[in-house]
This record gives sequence, structure tokens and C-alpha cells, in this order.
Amino acid sequence: NNLNMNVEKLFKKKIIDEEQNFLFDVEQNQKRIHKKKVIDSWTNDKENIVKEWIKNLEYYQVISYFHLFQVKKVEGYWAWLLIVLSVIVSTISLIQFDKDDNDADLVLGINLTVTILSTFITLIASWMKKENYVITISECEKYLQSLSIIISELNGQIRILREDRVEYSIFLEKYKDKVIQFESSMPLISPYDWKSTLYL
Repeated sequence: NNLNMNVEKLFKKKIIDEEQNFLFDVEQNQKRIHKKKVIDSWTNDKENIVKEWIKNLEYYQVISYFHLFQVKKVEGYWAWLLIVLSVIVSTISLIQFDKDDNDADLVLGINLTVTILSTFITLIASWMKKENYVITISECEKYLQSLSIIISELNGQIRILREDRVEYSIFLEKYKDKVIQFESSMPLISPYDWKSTLYL
């Protein structure tokens, strides 16, 4: 009776082992098929298309990067000028004189200087608002941050072995619209600024 039970256990164990081996072989075979499918989905032409995407995006990245720092430099200059003029006006405004006949010309000169400087401050502030420096800087920074992420993701896929990548159809579905969006949503740059940025 014990012998029968042992034989039965061995038989069941053998069946389980065979089933596990079979399942393991099936799993390995499926992995091989999937890997071959992934490798076959990435041709040299398709890889070159993605590299072209990366080149175009990197071009927009460089243009936007230099344009951003040009705008920041101009905005910084005008902002600093505003601060300096405001401090001068505040300092001059603190000067007090007796309003007698001896100081009349000096008081008139101070008032005239304060008025002229205040006018310049108002004009500079209006100019800065009209040029939308703050909004332009904010848009460029957001665009560059998002663009850097997608360039890194694309480069990450291209640099790894083909068998470790996702299938090209899945890759295309995930990134094609993003690439088109970044190419079409670049912050507006005037033709003059574009030329000067390219020159730099």
C-alpha cells in the first residue's frame, strides 16, 4: 500500500515537473518570439527617422535656449534701470529745502528732475509690459523643460539595444504626436530675434 502511494506521488511529481518544464519552455519561446518581433520592428530607416526627430528637436532647443537668455538679459537690463531710477527719485524726494527766494531755483530743479525721472520710470515699465518679457521668459522655460524631457526619452530609446526597446509601432504611437506638438508649439520669436539668435 505504501509502495503504491510512493509510486503515485512520484508519478504526480513527474507530471508536475513535466508541466512546469513545458510551461517554462512555452514562456521562453514566447519571449524569444516577442524579442524577435521587437528587433524586426526596428529597421535602420525607422531608427534614422527617430534620430532626425531628435536633431530637429535639439535644434529648436538650442534656438529657444539662446533666445530665452537674450530676453532675460534685456529684461534684466531694463529691470535694473528701473530699480536705479526709482532709488534716485526716492533719494531726491527726501531732500527738503526751505521755500524761500534763495532756494527757489534749486527746489524747481529738484522737482523737474523728479518729474523727468518718474516719467522715464513709467515709460520703461510700460515698454516692459508691452514687450511681454515676463510671459515670454515663462513660456520659453516651460517649453524648454518639456522639450528636454522628450529629447531624453527619445535618446534613451535609441541608445539601448534593439531587443530592449519597445516595439516601433508602440513607440510611434507614444511619441509621434508629442514630436509634432513640440515642433508646432515653439514660442513665437520675431524674424529679427531668430536671425540674431542663429548668429549667436
